[in-house]
Amino acid sequence: MTSIRSHTLIILVFLTTLGSVIRSMDLLLNVNLEKQVSPLGFLFSQAMATEREIEEKQYTCPMHPHYISSELGTCPICGMNLVEIKNSDAKLETEIGENKRTAVTIPAEMVQSMGVRTGIAERTRLSRSVRAFGSIVENTRLKASISSRVKGWIIDLKKNSIGDHVSVGDLFYTLYSPDLISAQQDFLNALRNGSSSRKIAAKRRLELLGVSKNVIREIVKQDKVIEDIPFFATASGTIVDLGIAKGTYVTPMTSIASLQSFETVWIETSVAEKDIGKFKKGNFATISAPALGEWMGQGIITYIYPTVDKSTRTGRIRIELGNEKNLLKPGAFVNVVFDVEQSSVLAVPSEAILRSSKGAHVVAVLGQGRFAPLSVKTGFISEGYTQIKSGLVEGQEVVVSGQFLIDSESALQESFAKLKKSRLPLSQLDIPEGDLLMIDHFIEAGLYVHEALIDGYDVTPANLQAGIDAAIYIAKKYDGTKLKDLAEKVKVNIETLQISRNETELFKSLNDLISTLERWIIFERAARYQERDLSLFKDQNSGFIWVQIGREASNPYGIGEIKSISYKQPSVSKRMNIDQKAREIVPHVSN
Repeated sequence: MTSIRSHTLIILVFLTTLGSVIRSMDLLLNVNLEKQVSPLGFLFSQAMATEREIEEKQYTCPMHPHYISSELGTCPICGMNLVEIKNSDAKLETEIGENKRTAVTIPAEMVQSMGVRTGIAERTRLSRSVRAFGSIVENTRLKASISSRVKGWIIDLKKNSIGDHVSVGDLFYTLYSPDLISAQQDFLNALRNGSSSRKIAAKRRLELLGVSKNVIREIVKQDKVIEDIPFFATASGTIVDLGIAKGTYVTPMTSIASLQSFETVWIETSVAEKDIGKFKKGNFATISAPALGEWMGQGIITYIYPTVDKSTRTGRIRIELGNEKNLLKPGAFVNVVFDVEQSSVLAVPSEAILRSSKGAHVVAVLGQGRFAPLSVKTGFISEGYTQIKSGLVEGQEVVVSGQFLIDSESALQESFAKLKKSRLPLSQLDIPEGDLLMIDHFIEAGLYVHEALIDGYDVTPANLQAGIDAAIYIAKKYDGTKLKDLAEKVKVNIETLQISRNETELFKSLNDLISTLERWIIFERAARYQERDLSLFKDQNSGFIWVQIGREASNPYGIGEIKSISYKQPSVSKRMNIDQKAREIVPHVSN
């Protein structure tokens, strides 16, 4: 056991220090790596060369561009004939007119499959805008006043500050009132001895004095007078005026509080006398507030004042606007835009306009599958259309949806390159030696846990952190490849090892980690790990596998029968079949 542990420790030190040795001999290593080709590397290079010949022609379905095959045939999804994917699906053409933009030609089947929609630049009647300034004021229809109906003293005041929010049914204050005590006593006497008409009259008296039905029910339940009667809010809103305090003597003439709801507010604005006739009650207006950044809202004209100010020659208009989030504060200034006047202008659907640092442009349809980005000068926007001041002529067709056209050749080629990269087998992925050493940390985690189980010492979570850090680095660097998926799974496996509390959990977590790495070790980078005397074994009783240095198996799972897991190095023909299946199965992400 001691000799096994010593041997394993020596190999671990070798793996850990290999990176620093290579970096210290960077120049020499680079030269040697360029000249040295392992038998497995030669095999893979032959496979890649043959694969490039196969990939010279690839075919796709016009209706299902995610399906790609190296053989001409029919689509297994819809049965349509496959079409060849050219080296460039978008052919570059000459510059168009004064716009100096490049035109592209896209096959009709690709245009159809990508869902391109078009619209026409045409003259249409659009509403023009009138701009004005306004100020926010309270909606007086949402104002409420609370007053007392009886004389008495405020015993307790629950809502005691301006700005407090009050909802219907909230306890507002309690009142001690001799009049209320007398009314209660009459009510109780009527309940005990009176006729039904007397009972109704006594109850009605309490209601008229402001006593709620719940309180009346409580009086009946207790069968006694309640000295301090609670009063509840009969309206919702924010207290904007408070006329009482604890201990205040109130009468029916006393205004206790004023409530204002700000769920909606009014915008008061003034417009020029010449424009007054253009407005109608019910017209919409767009509101923006400088203090709220890019916030915008839509209000409706609820009232047009019948007079004109003699000094400013302007008329007043009231707009009602929702304020559910309480962003609009009375007294604040706002900008108001009215859509009031219609005129005939050249316009296109607003979704056809693309904007960049160079200005606005559209993608014009030139016919026969040809498209060209054209710079345009835009005007006002209204009713989902944008005025075109220059750059297009009436009747010209433009693309309304299909952003892939704008990306043109480079974006299409980039998409295919990313797709090819995402489907590239790990054995063909170009991984520099420095990153391979990072991946070795994955395996070192398994070696460490194996040794801990064999020698009977506790696993220290901190000793596994290097594997997690390496997994994060690899997943980020190799985004879009199968190596990212491997690294993310390894990260989860090692994190599970860190939190394993007993031997049973360690057994399962170790097996999960090595199962994730099995193909990488024995197939994708077989030559690398064979040279390092790395061996995989399987416990026949549990079915769990492990990795260790050397060929003399040390079973961390017990004394079950052990099976050695062999390295695999596929032939070129087998490798070609694997890659062919990958190309036909893995979805193609279209632009």
